[in-house]
Amino acid sequence: GELTLDGEVPLAFSLAPKDDTSASTAGEPFVQPLSREDLVDLTLTGRAFDISWMRAFAPTGTLAALEGVLNADARARGPMEEVEVAGQVGLRDGLIHVSALGTTYREISLSAELQDQAIRIEQARISAGSGTAEMEGFVTLKGLLPEEIDLAARVDRFLAVNTPTVSGMLTGEVSLRGSLMEPRLAGELNLEGSGVGLDGLSSGNAVQEVELTEEDYQMLEDYFGYRVPEEEGPPSDVLEGLGLDLLLTFDRDVWVRRPKEPRISLEIRGNVDLEKEPGGELSVTGTIETLPERSFFRQFGRRFAVQQGELILTGDPSQFVLSMNAQWEVPSHSNPDEAEVVVLLGVSGDGESLELTLSSDPEMDEADIVSYLATGKPQSALGSSDADAVGLGTSMAMGAVAGVLEGLASDAVELDVVEIRADPVLGTTLIAGRYVSPDLYLGFRQPVIPGEDREGDQTQRPDFELEYRWFRWLTVNVQGGASDLRLFLKARHAY
Repeated sequence: GELTLDGEVPLAFSLAPKDDTSASTAGEPFVQPLSREDLVDLTLTGRAFDISWMRAFAPTGTLAALEGVLNADARARGPMEEVEVAGQVGLRDGLIHVSALGTTYREISLSAELQDQAIRIEQARISAGSGTAEMEGFVTLKGLLPEEIDLAARVDRFLAVNTPTVSGMLTGEVSLRGSLMEPRLAGELNLEGSGVGLDGLSSGNAVQEVELTEEDYQMLEDYFGYRVPEEEGPPSDVLEGLGLDLLLTFDRDVWVRRPKEPRISLEIRGNVDLEKEPGGELSVTGTIETLPERSFFRQFGRRFAVQQGELILTGDPSQFVLSMNAQWEVPSHSNPDEAEVVVLLGVSGDGESLELTLSSDPEMDEADIVSYLATGKPQSALGSSDADAVGLGTSMAMGAVAGVLEGLASDAVELDVVEIRADPVLGTTLIAGRYVSPDLYLGFRQPVIPGEDREGDQTQRPDFELEYRWFRWLTVNVQGGASDLRLFLKARHAY
């Protein structure tokens, strides 16, 4: 293929300082049009031009792949301030992988018509993951530069980002309108099949901060070539001038996860409004709540099932109100299907401070609660015999090993839920499941090792779970096994 740009642009270029000493750029080289009456005359022609070579001009590491075939037949003529354009530009078989976003955008196509002082995007299409994004609209020009933008996009299960810490699949409609320096992004997007990883959270190991002197930095540069990164400047003019009026909704299959201790797996839903005026501060308002059916966190080898969780955003992104209640049930030896003790954990607070409280049902003092968490037994039941020591060690080890196995399993298979519940009384059970669509969840429970009170029980067979969102406000959940079937209806009502 080939690409040719032919013509002339009347510009004055000088390495000599500007004479206007009142200008902020006085004393610097400059480029400027000769006069408003000077004519621009440019012609761009391209036939099956391969754009992959342009990847070499991208900053190192930003693009892992770039492909596409460009066709163009476009002209620009007229005075510098009133250039008129005509022709067509098209792109097909495009592909780009942005390393920072972790996603390959493929099947990129673009068809644009140039007419008068505008570029009309007749059709633009991108695929990512199992979804697509389509865009149309126009951009008006002032001279050779964009002046006004009016673009509309529709996305359907579009995998916008897919990194180890953040993944996001979007469905909805958005628009970008306004001037180039003060555009406004507005619309409504629904997140599904998305997640936020909390791998960066501290596990509790303190690290002492060390402040290096200028001599230390100089030595690093002399011996290792390391230079201190320059301090980040103020936000770019485009981001500073960007206006936002965006509603994010998420109802199912959106997760907050941390694979290491304390292991966190929270399925969330809610609505978040992002608002910002050009030159103003970002405002984030809304409510996010946890779905208790499959939400839990694991600490000290114990699984705490989340019963309720709510995060209220009030405007300032750093300010919020949080409340969450979770519980760990200690099964009874006399009746493994009932809890001997329920340890309750509450978290509440705001952006300034969080408070954690421990309680139990039936009520116990703090020493017994801590003893249950550490050993699975009250303080009064702790003995000094070897049998007791082995039993307590096994109880703690089973929970820790289960957490490791869960992390390995979730990395190896594409499942939304992978959990191993290990308990000396009830035994060890594998729980797994996946959202096969935004409305349908399929899962199963498989006993692996019988517990103390169920050794020799041959009736432990796998159970299944099927959950379908019939309407936005009604969910049908079916659970069962070889001998029973259970039906649950879950309704939501906003008030």
